[in-house]
Amino acid sequence: MSVFRRAVIAAVVAALGGAVLMVPSAQGAGSVRASISLSAPASGAYGSVIKLTGTAARAGTSTRLSGATIYLQRSLHGRNRYANLASARTSRAGAFAFSVKQGSPYDYRVYYAGSARYSRAYSGVRYPVVNRVVLFDAIATTNSETGTLAANGRVLPAPPNGTLVYLQRYSTDAKVWVNVASGATTAGKVTVTATRPGSTDTYRLIVGGAAPYGAGISASRALKHYVDRGAFAVPLKTVTTTVQGTVTRTSAYEANVSLGAINGAVHIHPDIASCVHAYVATRVTNTTKPMTLFLVSETKSDAITIPALSNGYSHMDLDLTGASSLRYSVFSEAAVNFSVSVKLRCAN
Repeated sequence: MSVFRRAVIAAVVAALGGAVLMVPSAQGAGSVRASISLSAPASGAYGSVIKLTGTAARAGTSTRLSGATIYLQRSLHGRNRYANLASARTSRAGAFAFSVKQGSPYDYRVYYAGSARYSRAYSGVRYPVVNRVVLFDAIATTNSETGTLAANGRVLPAPPNGTLVYLQRYSTDAKVWVNVASGATTAGKVTVTATRPGSTDTYRLIVGGAAPYGAGISASRALKHYVDRGAFAVPLKTVTTTVQGTVTRTSAYEANVSLGAINGAVHIHPDIASCVHAYVATRVTNTTKPMTLFLVSETKSDAITIPALSNGYSHMDLDLTGASSLRYSVFSEAAVNFSVSVKLRCAN
């Protein structure tokens, strides 16, 4: 082959995006027909390394070609413009293997240039589909009153803007994944929001396949989704105080107990029907003394101390499995005036 012809071929191969690996002419016009096979996985995730394997043999026999040079060729999927990527020599059993990284979608084949005895041969074409990768970055409750949650993720390689990504929940009853909501990608990023009742579920993100890329599924994430259940939208079951006080509903989800000077405990019994996982948020105001909060059910009890002049809500989690009632207590060792606000959230 002339120097000029080699330069032209090298320029064409480079323009097609393939590695420049020159294949020598057949060593001879062999009359014995050779055959080569190529096997590849059906698909592989974007960025992963897959293995292509095969054997070279005398056609129609079990005789293997040992020490033969095999060339791996590739073409952008559907283009049928092959360039050489790598070469390998067969083992004594006629076997060879190549490792390639899944990136752009390529068709692969292998080529044997022949010898003085054997003819040249090509394998069939194999196309290992490149599946998109979905990264599930986070999921959290964003509004406990409305029951809104949000899931954030990324898709690689980035699909066209507006590609739908679905948030799925695993149904433990039906043993299947169920679509909850979807969101559209922007530069490969996506946020999916949904409104759900209080629950403890496992979620994942999934994007469908769109030629030339295959579908992608993320790893799963568990979420305890606590939702304000409006336990105080109706009168509280029981309120017991050691001094005169008042109980008011400040919103659909919050109760407030205002008391005069007290040295003892205030007991509140919220409605916990069908509530398995309780999340109680408490805010104590108008006091210069620390308070101790207790949550007691038939199955478990928890306590937390709130420092004097604390701001914001203090939180306690309680597993109410097997419980039919809950007593909430605020205890003070000093006679003080104070106000208690209580929220009850459930993740069934």
